[in-house]
Amino acid sequence: MHRNLDQLHPYPFQKLSGLLQGVVPPDEKHNISLSIGEPKHQPPAFVLEALANNLESISRYPLT
Repeated sequence: MHRNLDQLHPYPFQKLSGLLQGVVPPDEKHNISLSIGEPKHQPPAFVLEALANNLESISRYPLT
């Protein structure tokens, strides 16, 4: 392997997994699947507004 490989940042999903460890959602909330083709319902207005206001920052791949 390349000698500088250890200088890369953690993969974003690896980092997220660590941040979510021990987090338990409330029983009254249901899981929203974000797999391909999901979600199948209209998102809340505040989510659409947040996305629209931040398109520039989410329009590129994250750094590794």
